[in-house]
Amino acid sequence: MISDHVFTNAVMSANQLTKESKRSYLKQLKQVKKIMKSKVFKTAIPKSQVDTLFYILMHPKQVMAIYENLVKTKKISLNSAKSNLVALASLIKRAEESEIATPELLEKQKYWVQSVRTLNNQTQKVIEQNTLSDKEKEAWVPFNEWLDTEKKLRESTPGSYAHLLVAFHTLVAPMRGGDLSKVSIIQSEDPNIKSKKNVLIWNGPKEPATLLIRSHKTSKKWPILKRELPPELKDALDISLKSNPRSYLFEMNNGKPWSKDSFLVWKNREFQQIFNKPVTTNIARHAYINAQNQIPQSIEKRRIQAESMGHSLRTQDEYRRIVKTN
Repeated sequence: MISDHVFTNAVMSANQLTKESKRSYLKQLKQVKKIMKSKVFKTAIPKSQVDTLFYILMHPKQVMAIYENLVKTKKISLNSAKSNLVALASLIKRAEESEIATPELLEKQKYWVQSVRTLNNQTQKVIEQNTLSDKEKEAWVPFNEWLDTEKKLRESTPGSYAHLLVAFHTLVAPMRGGDLSKVSIIQSEDPNIKSKKNVLIWNGPKEPATLLIRSHKTSKKWPILKRELPPELKDALDISLKSNPRSYLFEMNNGKPWSKDSFLVWKNREFQQIFNKPVTTNIARHAYINAQNQIPQSIEKRRIQAESMGHSLRTQDEYRRIVKTN
């Protein structure tokens, strides 16, 4: 039997995966184990082994049945199920690359390939409908409301973390959820500008300000996501830095930068307080793309915009949501 630790090492040593992809895979695998631990397989194998990755991989039919029931009863979304199971199935490939795969494990590969293919087809059909999922309906905030909220915060608490969070999701194309977690604020002449992964080049409100995100989910295809800050955002940042001088765009109370996971928790909590809904960055990205879709644009401009968000043109189109208005 292959231990979970060995599987984890195989993922972390995969050269073709970005750091963000590795992090995402491990997060998905953690969710799989949590789900499996709460279920009982019809087998004589001790329950203590049920949530090991090797054991889970050896029982694709049972695992798929559990996930199909979770999706059917709406305890998990189809997209979440797909993400979990794609990460799980990829472990066999990682094990094969690391030369740790056992013959019995390789025999299960065809079942996982077929299962993932079926899930992909189901998910694609849902995606191409461009409809809001139940979770998205609960959290949906149209882009005009994002803009209104930014203006209200600009008037009431300019430069606060709440204001900056909303401003960086409205006044420029929103980055992905954790991309703003550890953004260093540096001057253009700083010698470390190329060595730091995510930076905000800041020389004051009267000078150009640029956000550069190098560490992100699709960095292998689009190495740098770039945002030029508009005047309103520069003014907000100037107020924020004068009242709270710091080295990072967002910091914890102890002056240290957030870890990505902790930042996501904090950010979502802030959004909940601001909008009184379980709003996420993903909702902002959907809403922003919806708004942009109302503007007549050439295919070239749409492609440039998509790539600035780390998307292909097809993915950008899949992010649109058809929202019924009352």
